[in-house]
Amino acid sequence: MDKIEHIIFDADGTLYRKDVEYNPKTGSIQTAHDFFRYIAHQMLKEGIAPREVSASLVDEYKQRIQKGTLKERVALIEASDRDEWDRLVDEYGANGEVFNHHHRLKEQGIENFLHNMLSNINFRITLDKDPELLKTFDYLKAKGYNLGILTSEVYSTIEDVAAAMGFEMDGFHIGSDHTHPDLFSESDGRHYPIICRNNSIAKPSLDGFEKVMRILGIEDPTTIVYIGDSKKKDVVPPLRCGWQAVHVLNDDSPIRQDTVNVDGKGMNYTKIGNVYAARELF
Repeated sequence: MDKIEHIIFDADGTLYRKDVEYNPKTGSIQTAHDFFRYIAHQMLKEGIAPREVSASLVDEYKQRIQKGTLKERVALIEASDRDEWDRLVDEYGANGEVFNHHHRLKEQGIENFLHNMLSNINFRITLDKDPELLKTFDYLKAKGYNLGILTSEVYSTIEDVAAAMGFEMDGFHIGSDHTHPDLFSESDGRHYPIICRNNSIAKPSLDGFEKVMRILGIEDPTTIVYIGDSKKKDVVPPLRCGWQAVHVLNDDSPIRQDTVNVDGKGMNYTKIGNVYAARELF
């Protein structure tokens, strides 16, 4: 990857591992995801109104995360209920799509049902400082790479992640023009320093990737690499835009190359076991 000048990171599942309990008292980020998706599914099956489900679960989550009882509640979810959910995810392709189509929430005009519940996750007490992540960022900056973040999360979530894990958002500005039109959010009239849900369409849309290229004034897209944990959202879209891509597997496996079909063409990308391996790769 000799041509790389810009390294753009995904956040959720990349800068932190969803399955790791950084704070044993609160459980992992995956614990929170399981709480919302499994229990919401069961409540909707029982005929409870979607908005009542959402409000009830958000309130219960906030109480349990403070009391340290979230893991206990998730442990009570039956294996058969988990299996049923997993089958539905396989059928519809994503957690959010199960709510959109199986529960027909989209037909009812209810958008982003799961995402809106997940936006209440308390990252500041669920995550913790990660010295290895900070060492990785410092190494890449010292090597002269420009770092940035492109995420489907809202900006406030990334601020919380940064505060919990101990890194400064100033080191991840996309470009030097902080008032670039592509950083502007029509919904609240603000410019954001990164590409996020506030100023871009969520992945796997190419919108955010195209905005990064415009902001940076990129003529050769192969000088950008995207690092993320989802093959569908973090490998295929950047490759489609001409970027290079790195897939974080979160299994501590060695660095290796692979190929994925993009619009009928086999394209190469790199697999790494964790985000820290970027120190070996670059």
